Amino acid sequence: LLSLERLSVEGNQGLGGFLPNTSLAASLQEIYAKNCSFHDAGPVGPRVKVLDFGANRFEQLPAAWRTQPSVEELRLNENQLNAWPQAGVVPRSAFFSETPAVVRVCGVGVEEEPFNWPKLTILHVSNNPQLGSGTNVRDFMTSLKAVPLLLKLHASGCGLSGDVPSLSEYYSSSGVPDGNQCASAPEESMKILSELYLSRNNISGVLGKPPASLRIADFSFNKLGATSEGVGLEPDWWHESDGVNSEGRPQALAKLVVKGNALLRYAVNPPLTLYCDDLPQPHKLTANARTFSAADNNATFECSGICDQAHMRYDVTGLLLDEAAMCRCMPGYAGSRTNCSSCSIDTFSQSLDTFGMARSCQACPVLSSTLGEENCRSICSCKCLIGAYMTMADHCHDSALRSSRGERCELCPLFKTTSHAGATQASQCICDVLNVPNLISVLGECACPSSYFMNYALKACQPCAGVGENCQWSNNVTRSILPPDLVPGFWAYPKSRILRAGSADAFTGNDIVRCFSAEACVDVLGTCAPGRVGKACSLCEPGKYGGPEGSCSTCPTP
Repeated sequence: LLSLERLSVEGNQGLGGFLPNTSLAASLQEIYAKNCSFHDAGPVGPRVKVLDFGANRFEQLPAAWRTQPSVEELRLNENQLNAWPQAGVVPRSAFFSETPAVVRVCGVGVEEEPFNWPKLTILHVSNNPQLGSGTNVRDFMTSLKAVPLLLKLHASGCGLSGDVPSLSEYYSSSGVPDGNQCASAPEESMKILSELYLSRNNISGVLGKPPASLRIADFSFNKLGATSEGVGLEPDWWHESDGVNSEGRPQALAKLVVKGNALLRYAVNPPLTLYCDDLPQPHKLTANARTFSAADNNATFECSGICDQAHMRYDVTGLLLDEAAMCRCMPGYAGSRTNCSSCSIDTFSQSLDTFGMARSCQACPVLSSTLGEENCRSICSCKCLIGAYMTMADHCHDSALRSSRGERCELCPLFKTTSHAGATQASQCICDVLNVPNLISVLGECACPSSYFMNYALKACQPCAGVGENCQWSNNVTRSILPPDLVPGFWAYPKSRILRAGSADAFTGNDIVRCFSAEACVDVLGTCAPGRVGKACSLCEPGKYGGPEGSCSTCPTP
């Protein structure tokens, strides 16, 4: 184990308890233990860069991991965390305000030592819904301000409440000799933070201004504005025009997601009017129908941002945002805005307009089914039943969200079927040798073997009579499923040779009678000689005369 560099035990749910001390594994750099049952851990090796313990049973961050100088990526998502260390967090009692806009921390000792994570770039603790029961968002974010290289922070679905503190500055009490004094100037924190995900929490406000490096910030489905002060989002989070903030500093923020905050329309400070596309007048507020995202995998609707243009600015008025108008039902559901209902079995969701802002549930084509599936996203989920294939199905390979283009299910040719439901080409139809007795396949064509004919009523190859008809097909496989030819000198009742598949008088075999001679029944169809009629061509037509064989002549005029 001393030379081991990578350890992976993912998916072993029977493996759990306390992860023992691995610090002696001097070469160990990566530990992957997702979907196990660990609830605590000891120290890890001095060179470990990756700790992935997602979907375990941790209730606390292991104490031994608070100092991990080599770790670059730490994942504890989908655990049972119910609190977060107060690492480097100054108690609220240490705060005082000299002006409404400036908050300082006096020179008091912190409750716990700061994290020693000098190389950490990714922290993922999303989907720990009890984390907020023991930690508010202010203390959680403050504990990470001293992590110098943090690039991506994922903490969605953690139950965090309160206000997000200013992320771009950090008041420190270090170096202040007198405990009654305060640090005179803030340090710059989170200098390279690029992505921040805090959706699906209970956050009521976001203070200060974003770090200059921040590109993506997701505060969707929180409670922004749900405070008596109505903080919501402070102005610097909204300023994107010309890529600078309110102080003229370069601003990298490209995506700000705030959908699902019902009170934000009242709490934006100050209230906003939206200008898009560099228009001189306020532009009508519309959903950006090309960029939708859903809250989670179980959502019935998805919502858009507003005006995804490169240039966007906001001026003060009293505009209220109608968030529901920026939403549409997910494929697989019917309705509009956020009022969506499931599409039942054997139906699929189809857009009623260009961008799918309204959807309806359409029935699958005849001879097709969703095979028990609900919430089907498109006609591509309708599978033709066995024995049929779908026409115009090529576009399903391009996009599963396209609307119906006139697709329909066609039955395979007679005596053919498909090996499974969902065929999309006629070439997938094969001879039904399992259900049509004695049927054979010759180069993809269905045929009866020599000495057999096709009984259309029974849909089976049956033995020929052997006398009076020719059932030797050689290579003419197409001929083998048509009524057999007669031998000259034989005749068959005309009705017996009618070929109507599936009807009551479908061909069931020749009803053969021997003629007086080959001169009376002259060909393979049992055609009578000129002037002859009746069973076995035994009679002359009225007005004609003749013997039992050969043609009949016209009677002389009296």
